[in-house]
Amino acid sequence: MHHFFKQLFAEASLVYNHGSLILPYFQTIIDHHDVLDQRLQVLFEAYMGLAVAEKVQVQQAYGNNNSIAQVCNNAIRPVKFDELPVGIRDPLKGLYGSRGVLYQMLTAKDNYDAVKKRCGSLKGHFESFRVHNPLSVCPFCGMENLLTDYDDTKNEYDHYLSKGDYPFYSINFNNLTPVCDYCNKAGNKGQKDIPFQPGTNLQVQDELYDPYSVAYPTHAIELTINASTTDLKKTLIAGRYP
Repeated sequence: MHHFFKQLFAEASLVYNHGSLILPYFQTIIDHHDVLDQRLQVLFEAYMGLAVAEKVQVQQAYGNNNSIAQVCNNAIRPVKFDELPVGIRDPLKGLYGSRGVLYQMLTAKDNYDAVKKRCGSLKGHFESFRVHNPLSVCPFCGMENLLTDYDDTKNEYDHYLSKGDYPFYSINFNNLTPVCDYCNKAGNKGQKDIPFQPGTNLQVQDELYDPYSVAYPTHAIELTINASTTDLKKTLIAGRYP
């Protein structure tokens, strides 16, 4: 999709033609997926109809929201759906929202074989993640172990930064991290806007841990527990989701 947006922002074509907007090795996916082609055309026409200043807003949102590490390090600010020009919000949700065609291609395995052939599989990504994070635990709770790259299956993935609040995040693999079975259960999951947590100044962006960073090799956690019970497992699990 990066090539599509690069061509769109450069206004390389004033009329929609996916042949000039999509890289050649993705052409067969578009050719066999009419809904994706239609949604791309709707987005293209919506963007071309924006004022110059609004186009700059969309370009900035695309750049910021695809720079996950810089967002986590508080170097740049992520842009929310409701901060974008009104005319572009629904077309973007049609691609990237929870019911958007790109997200459905990933989660519902819609046309998945063609995508996997060109982009790789989720299992392959998980194995690569575990190779580079051999001692990692669930990045959401920090307690449960993840499966290893030797297992036949993989852990499920979840969004680190909310796909419901921010455009372009739903299929960015730097924003998709393996999650343990406990955190992935219904009732434990949520849609927290973690850069701007409730209870803090919502105008001030919090610094976050980047789950794909390798820049924290010397960090250590020291834990002191004052409890009236010796059943530490029960105490820790009870405090995981206060």
